Amino acid sequence: MGKLTEEEIEIYFTLKLSNALPDRELNSLNEMIEDDPALKARWEEFCARYAHEDVDSHFARLHDDRLWEPLAPIERPAPVIERKRQRPLSILASPKGGIAALLAAAAVLAIILLVYKGNYFAPAKPKLAVNDPAQPGGKNTRLVLPDGRSINLDDERTHFSQYGIQFDRSMGALLVKAPAEMNGTGQLIVPPGKIFNLKLNDGSDVQINANTTISLPLAFSGSKREIWVNGEAYINAAQDPGRMFMVHTRNGDIQVLGTAFNVNTYDNKHTRVALVSGAVNIQTAKQKMLLRAGTTATTTSNDEIEVHNTNQGTELSWKEGRYFFQNADINEIKAVLERWYGVSVVVNNSPSLVDFRFTGGINKDDDIKIFLDNLSAVTQLTYQVHPGQVILN
Repeated sequence: MGKLTEEEIEIYFTLKLSNALPDRELNSLNEMIEDDPALKARWEEFCARYAHEDVDSHFARLHDDRLWEPLAPIERPAPVIERKRQRPLSILASPKGGIAALLAAAAVLAIILLVYKGNYFAPAKPKLAVNDPAQPGGKNTRLVLPDGRSINLDDERTHFSQYGIQFDRSMGALLVKAPAEMNGTGQLIVPPGKIFNLKLNDGSDVQINANTTISLPLAFSGSKREIWVNGEAYINAAQDPGRMFMVHTRNGDIQVLGTAFNVNTYDNKHTRVALVSGAVNIQTAKQKMLLRAGTTATTTSNDEIEVHNTNQGTELSWKEGRYFFQNADINEIKAVLERWYGVSVVVNNSPSLVDFRFTGGINKDDDIKIFLDNLSAVTQLTYQVHPGQVILN
């Protein structure tokens, strides 16, 4: 075994870690690691990315079919890189004889180990320092009152009050109790990097994703309960036959019939509603449709509604702090990183990114460098991290 390139090192390390390297190559690699202190240090760092039990068992859990059930119907193995007119890893074009096919399989395995199912393969790298601008949660969740006054909702006390409003988080979500005479609509703003749990005063539960604004009355009154969502939220609406629950988005309205559902408006041109239980009516300027549990509706740019079966493993994964990319382009990766980490992502576009596609996962609890390291390990992307900014090349 001659001198290895950077890409070959990553793939051979992956084969060794997964106990998939033939004996001859394994012996040669072990000798190289023992003879080269720098390579040995790199091997130790590579192993440190993963839990000790996974390293010791050579990732035996990958062979348990139950591991993949949350992502059905995504076929296993799912993570792939698609580039037209390009090979994903230059090692596959190297004249290695019979080992080439093995390395091709290793490339897919490397992606699984490095970037897929982040909650199962949580690296042991240290978190970013609290004052690092790329650390999630650089701003506070806040409630902006109708008169413009702002209240910090990241106060960790179980009970607190401000401007005559009582706040109670004893039930696991923040309940806002405003006096009856306090009229008007407030804005609850969840910044990039945060997920916030809110309990409405009618008993409804709302889990709000990062970079989302929800406009809502400080107290429901009258015959309707109405909120406005700009971003993404999972809503479990309390049943109240006497008061309709309405969710408004820029692309249409959702009439809730006592149900649990996810609404996503991150894309300015589309609203996506994934119904978990119950039923909802969705209405655009052109069409109205009754959505059934287990289906997802997407409004189109011409105000029509398209429906398909829901994959909860991907549609609702953000509630558990995970995001799964499916055939994502660089713009989707950019948007998710900005939303979850509160940084500006600059993409230095090149012809190679036109056909770039990526399938894999990201764990919100990991610092941003873990995902970027993993992404660069299995693609030709490189990155730089600056205060408040990430540059992708």
